[in-house]
Amino acid sequence: MRLLVVFTLVLLAFKTPQTITGRWETIQPGGNTLGMIFKPDNHFEGYVNKKPFVSGTYIFSHNTIILNGNGCIDMPGKYRINFLKNIDSILWEVISDSCAARKKGLDNVVFSRIQ
Repeated sequence: MRLLVVFTLVLLAFKTPQTITGRWETIQPGGNTLGMIFKPDNHFEGYVNKKPFVSGTYIFSHNTIILNGNGCIDMPGKYRINFLKNIDSILWEVISDSCAARKKGLDNVVFSRIQ
């Protein structure tokens, strides 16, 4: 029993923190590459086929992200981020978003981390 407790503590100590910071991409139906870059200063940029189309700010806490960008001014969107495959992929699930275009582009979409 003691060995099991020690093993569990070791695993928790080395668990990689879940962070949204970095570059993420997905292939959309039709073959377009949708990408997001989340910067450490809480700014993000979005692009399609490497061409910028949106930017703004985000707040990420406890697997919830709130986006506020120039594509939907004054219409923040709130999403649950589910980390998959040892945090190399994320699944977006809408919590609330009145911006139809952003919601369509993100809800139930899986992005992969780009190294």
